[in-house]
Amino acid sequence: MPKTYDIIVAGAGPIGLFLAGELALAGTSVLVLERDLASNGPLKEAPLGFRGINTLTLECLSRRGLLDAVFPADEANLKGMMRPKSSGKADNAGKAGKRAPPASTQVFRKTEGVQFGGHFAGMFFNANKLDLGRWKYRVNGPGMVPGPTTMATVEAAFGERVNRLGVEVLRGHTLAEIVEGTEEGSKQVQVKVTTAEDEAKTFTARWLVGCDGGRSVVRRTAGFRVEGSEPKFTGYAMRCDLENNSKLKPGFITTDHGLYISGAFGDSVYLMDADDGKFDRSTAGGLSQEHMQTVLTRVTGDPDVRITAMRAVTSFTDRCRHAMEYRRGRVLLAGDAAHTHATFGAQGMNLGMGDAMNLGWKLAATLRAEAATKHLDTALLDTYDAERLPVAAQILEMSRAQSMAFSPDVYGRAVRSLFQRTLDTVDGTNLFMGLFWGLSQQYDLGEKGATHPLVGRSAPDFVLDGRDENSDESLASPRLNHALAKGHGLLVDLSADGNSMLKELAGTACRVDYLAAPAVAEKRGLQAFFVRPDGVVAWAVDEGKEVDEASLKASLARWASY
Repeated sequence: MPKTYDIIVAGAGPIGLFLAGELALAGTSVLVLERDLASNGPLKEAPLGFRGINTLTLECLSRRGLLDAVFPADEANLKGMMRPKSSGKADNAGKAGKRAPPASTQVFRKTEGVQFGGHFAGMFFNANKLDLGRWKYRVNGPGMVPGPTTMATVEAAFGERVNRLGVEVLRGHTLAEIVEGTEEGSKQVQVKVTTAEDEAKTFTARWLVGCDGGRSVVRRTAGFRVEGSEPKFTGYAMRCDLENNSKLKPGFITTDHGLYISGAFGDSVYLMDADDGKFDRSTAGGLSQEHMQTVLTRVTGDPDVRITAMRAVTSFTDRCRHAMEYRRGRVLLAGDAAHTHATFGAQGMNLGMGDAMNLGWKLAATLRAEAATKHLDTALLDTYDAERLPVAAQILEMSRAQSMAFSPDVYGRAVRSLFQRTLDTVDGTNLFMGLFWGLSQQYDLGEKGATHPLVGRSAPDFVLDGRDENSDESLASPRLNHALAKGHGLLVDLSADGNSMLKELAGTACRVDYLAAPAVAEKRGLQAFFVRPDGVVAWAVDEGKEVDEASLKASLARWASY
């Protein structure tokens, strides 16, 4: 008999692979279907494959023991990209003979001068202006050292993980049709695929998750409703040889027809053509050298800069699209399949990683509950929509705002000037770093009555052995994030003598571990808190206050029943 999987994941990009790992970690059987035969290519390697990783994604990686795999110690793949060392000095990690310390042992330190903290529409913000005191429960550590990696490195790390966890990955399998599973009451999902050899196959699972990118077949064939806005630009990234390239200015350069970036990554050039997204790469000629020369001349305004050889090129737009729901029956969406926007500010992969971390444990728990009760209860799974839809909406809003600031007209220049003045202030820098790094993210968990201000936020990554989080001695210390490696929930008890009631309640919940951590040096006024498998706090009580047993039981029942 053909095998029925628990979950089929369509797409073996970073989001699909990470989600598959989360599902396998929770004990489900997973099949990943991927259209492409090859897992590598020039668009995934440096420099075109560079991707920025923010705090929330770093925390996901830290909680699953993947930080050092995504940021290898020698960082040879970064080819000279700058990342702050734990000593506080900037280090050219790609320079011969230089090795950055393991990412899992780094903490954020301010440096002399300007430390790159990201950008809004090409306007940099200085990480040295970061004031962690504005986020009471944020603890300095590996999650506070954002930096660049490549798509190739990420996919290799996540691919190794799914192999280790026993996930089946089939490449050269293009999903062509969803036969059933999009209606409420469906018992399973059946999909038809076409292999690289033009062979038709059918696979069956209890659930299907589309992680198959911005042109998602799953989203289209399952009938998800999508809304959005049309593009103002066509963007291009290319590796090429240029004649007279010294005439191009370094950095983010706005012009009368768009923007270009040159000199940052060797032979790479980035162009944004203010053509309202009219270019279609599928038309005759496509991304030819002739077309790229025309765009280069128009955007830079300099006909003397000539392309003499092209090695790799891709195009994109700032079109924004957002699915109005992330589940239809037994079909779900994550990553670019659920939302697409411009690549500005390194938000795309980070947003998708948040989807995968949020969805994985919830889908696995829903599946376990259905197997145990013979009844499908989607209450837990429905919180995926409730929590992630507003996050994506905010990212799309920021993408549109950046498009306006990039506009090469009088309105765009006015918007840009206002944003630049805001970014030059400490308050402005912290506002934007809070958004772009994810420091200010807080889910509305829909709890009734007054809740603790930590609820819905990322759990503080406390140093568990009592060392100062900012000291060199803390770098190799055990941290709270390490206790989430199994993908279980965690009930953290910071009281000096321990609380037997908390330990007992943790034992009655499903897949919840109890952690007594009396040695934490700076407890931020906390006595105890309950962390979901995705690292989000669902219940907390302050030091000196009585533990409300009923509220904790209710939280455990809601988030850890199966």
